[in-house]
Amino acid sequence: MPAGQPNFQSFVNAQEIVPTSIAEALLEANVTADDVDIYGGFRARVVSLTGEDFSEIERIELRACPVGTPGGCDRSFLMFSQGDLFRRRDQTINLSPGLLNFKELFFGNDFVRIELVFFPGITTSRNIEARLEWSAIAFGNVD
Repeated sequence: MPAGQPNFQSFVNAQEIVPTSIAEALLEANVTADDVDIYGGFRARVVSLTGEDFSEIERIELRACPVGTPGGCDRSFLMFSQGDLFRRRDQTINLSPGLLNFKELFFGNDFVRIELVFFPGITTSRNIEARLEWSAIAFGNVD
């Protein structure tokens, strides 16, 4: 997150091509795609690497969408989010999983686009280097 980011403009850090690795995970678990009903976010967090806190940030979102989506991922692809962060002095932000089923996206593609989106509460005054950690989970036999 760079210094000087205005509060009326989100900052998007995108990874254009991220392998889903679903085929390998299914083999390892000895299941097929037909055994999975729901696939979605399990846990995620953003960790400051510079010791700076995220107090200038109002909201953080993690989105996933098909590679090549025009204009990038919008909120309809929200995997994780956390709001009401402004003025909190946390160096680690735990994101809450969304309620969407991402099975079609992740099981239907070898690669996806991932975006970490920051919404500043004020114009940012400092650079923050951070690491994103996230994982997903699959459920089957859901009635």
